[in-house]
Amino acid sequence: MRAPATSLLTPVEQLIEAGVFAERADRLSFRHDTIREAVRGSTTVSARRALDRQAVDVLLAAGAIPVEVASQLAASAEPGDEVAVGLLKDAADALGLCDPAAAAELGRRRIELGCKTCLEDSGDQARLRRLRHHWVVLAECWRH
Repeated sequence: MRAPATSLLTPVEQLIEAGVFAERADRLSFRHDTIREAVRGSTTVSARRALDRQAVDVLLAAGAIPVEVASQLAASAEPGDEVAVGLLKDAADALGLCDPAAAAELGRRRIELGCKTCLEDSGDQARLRRLRHHWVVLAECWRH
């Protein structure tokens, strides 16, 4: 799926001229959200998921931290993606007590992806129990 960057120059220039893409500072983006959504909508779910997963890798290589891409990673990873399982663990650990609901959701997604140690790792299970407990306490405090 990786093409040499030079092979993309002409098509990208044509998309800029057609008003699909806009160049802002040093970034290329869709000119309007509606165009982006139309392009995403015309792509098959499997292709969109693969592109989203590849985008996570690009963002990580550019210096993003796991918590910054966790939502996109959780949505795009396929079962058996051990790299995603590890990154989601890192993101859940980083969220810890500041957002226990999100951390617990990432833990749930790790299990869905086939994390081989999630159900066996008493550390993860204990962490999930603590996160659930803290979430309940925070929810109670918020209501009062």
